[in-house]
Formats: sequence, C-alpha cells, structure tokens
Amino acid sequence: MSSPLVGVDVGGTKIAAALVTPDGRLGRTVERPTPAADGPAAVLDAIAEAVRALPGHRSARGVGVGTGGVVDRRHGVVRSANALLPGWAGTDLRAELGARLGLPVVADND
Repeated sequence: MSSPLVGVDVGGTKIAAALVTPDGRLGRTVERPTPAADGPAAVLDAIAEAVRALPGHRSARGVGVGTGGVVDRRHGVVRSANALLPGWAGTDLRAELGARLGLPVVADND
C-alpha cells in the first residue's frame, strides 16, 4: 500500500491538517489558529507545526495545501490574497513549506 498524504486547509482564522490515506479516508485532524497578524513566516511555521502534530506524519509522501487567494498551482506561489492573510501574496508555499517539512508540497486555491 502506498504512503498517505497530508491535506492542509489554511484560512484567515484556522489551519486544519489531516493525513489522507491512499483510498481517500481522513485520519485525525489537527487544528491551530492562524497567526495571520504575525506575517507569512509565522503562518508557515504554524502550518508546519500542525503537520508535525499529526500522528503518522513521518510516513507521508507529500503535502497538499488549500488556501484563500489566487494560487499559481504550477509554482506553488500565492499570487494574491485578501485582508485576512496580510502579506500572504508572494508566499512560495511549495518552497517554504517544503523546506520546513522536507516533503514535496503542492498548493491550490481552497
């Protein structure tokens, strides 16, 4: 059986992360507040912390992130975002989260 993936939903007030099995079943969900007022680096750190808090996260083969705003899926970069996530535009989710987690990351609009 192939390894699970991690799914992450990033909102202006809450981050939710869960392991997703190859057959699409969700495991336990971990939620954290979004530290949006502290800037993109703090949000990225909170996402990484939520992923690391998932039981079994070390077996994951990648991370999928859904976030508000316009996301360049090809490059994993947030191109624009609303006022709930100040400074989020320009954030390279693929590179920044990949570096924090040591996993491949794909990103899209939620």
